[in-house]
Amino acid sequence: MKAQVNGIHLNYTVTGDGPWVVMSHSLACDLSMWDAQVAMLAKNFRVLCFDTRGHGQSEKLYEPEAYHANLMATDIRNLLNHLNIQSADMMGYSMGARITAHFNLLFPERIRATLLGGLGIHLVEGVG
Repeated sequence: MKAQVNGIHLNYTVTGDGPWVVMSHSLACDLSMWDAQVAMLAKNFRVLCFDTRGHGQSEKLYEPEAYHANLMATDIRNLLNHLNIQSADMMGYSMGARITAHFNLLFPERIRATLLGGLGIHLVEGVG
């Protein structure tokens, strides 16, 4: 499915039923990175996976400033708004963990729990 958020089109899937879990993939991947995890989680959760801007079937942008972590975190917030999701558990790996960490800083009221993998603190502190 596609949604227009922040003026761009994001590709996403929703699988399963239950409390929401949002999964953010790593650099140079797409939402299929999470296929094995979605197969397990969808038994008890409603899983939202999406291709971040510039990845998979989401819109490609050609200005480096269009890939700031805060913009990509705002994409998630706007996708949640589009789907009428008030709060969710979130999981991110590598670039997805960085975006998820920025989401936590910008929109803490939208988070129930967060799991970050492959993220060093210098990817969040003091970096644009």
